Amino acid sequence: MSDEREVRKYLKLLEATVHLFLSRMDVIMLRKDSVERGKMIAAECNELDMANQIAARFGLDMHRVG
Repeated sequence: MSDEREVRKYLKLLEATVHLFLSRMDVIMLRKDSVERGKMIAAECNELDMANQIAARFGLDMHRVG
């Protein structure tokens, strides 16, 4: 298991990413419905998922299976 400093580091990074994600989604959702908006949403979701995976793997030593 990672030491407490490592856990805190990755959880703080995840927290910051979640806040940024929500702020960006607020702006994106104000745009007119379009393929471009859909791509922007997908890109934001991918970034959030990546931050979550990094926190789980390196901060919490959790490895996804499947």
